[in-house]
Amino acid sequence: MKLYFLPKGIKNALSKLKTDELQEIRLRLNFPIKIKYKFEDLYLTSGGCSKFSSEGIVAKRETIDEIISNLTENSLYAHNERLKNGYLISGFGERIGVSGECVFADKIVTIKNITSVLIRIPKNVPGCSVKIREKMNTPENVLIISPPGFGKTTILKDLIQSYSYKNISVIDERGELFSENTSADYIRFSDKLSGLKIALRTLSPDIIAVDELFGEEDYKTCEKAIRGGVKIFATIHAGSEKEIPDILKKIFDFFVVLKNEKKAGEIDYIYDRRNL
Repeated sequence: MKLYFLPKGIKNALSKLKTDELQEIRLRLNFPIKIKYKFEDLYLTSGGCSKFSSEGIVAKRETIDEIISNLTENSLYAHNERLKNGYLISGFGERIGVSGECVFADKIVTIKNITSVLIRIPKNVPGCSVKIREKMNTPENVLIISPPGFGKTTILKDLIQSYSYKNISVIDERGELFSENTSADYIRFSDKLSGLKIALRTLSPDIIAVDELFGEEDYKTCEKAIRGGVKIFATIHAGSEKEIPDILKKIFDFFVVLKNEKKAGEIDYIYDRRNL
């Protein structure tokens, strides 16, 4: 991940760390900058990192403002469609979460006075989906399950790469799934419902991949696609297959539950609904 949008002082501090071991950077206004490094919650210091908040670099107003200015190229208005949904996109396609004061006019129209920034560092782990592929003779409906931060998207990206010889459409709602090295039809920065409609009507997919299912609309749209003969690769935030909505238990074939351990993209077990 290219962290060009960070202020010089933060980049200098990060240069003392092994960037491939960095999972997350979290800034909150007037509080020490937190990082997830080697799967530990630590604080960013001028010399690298520390367990003690008192040693951490404090995220001042000018720090957060500089990050937002760099991400939006000094034009919040041009990026407002994403901003009002709580995120911005770097020049290299990574999603950065933001929070602050929501401005309403029947619905959220923008977020101003940003006070928190979350930068999650995407990882590629080639071959991390091999256990799933070994379970399937042909592509099936797969739901990848874990709490946030344990590698659902990492596994989904590897699964997309592995089946790119098929006609696979990727609903890349927040720009996190795209890869220049994967032959797939990417529908980027669309909501899931619109993206699924485009894929089904115009791209004749064998498989549709979609990240982070959330809410009845997402579930019912996946159900329609599956009923129409298309296979779905998807992810959801949950602790196990027992915690997901009933509608998903009925339409997916394989439920891939990840380990909640200090390594992204580790599969705990795969539950095959059809073996019951």
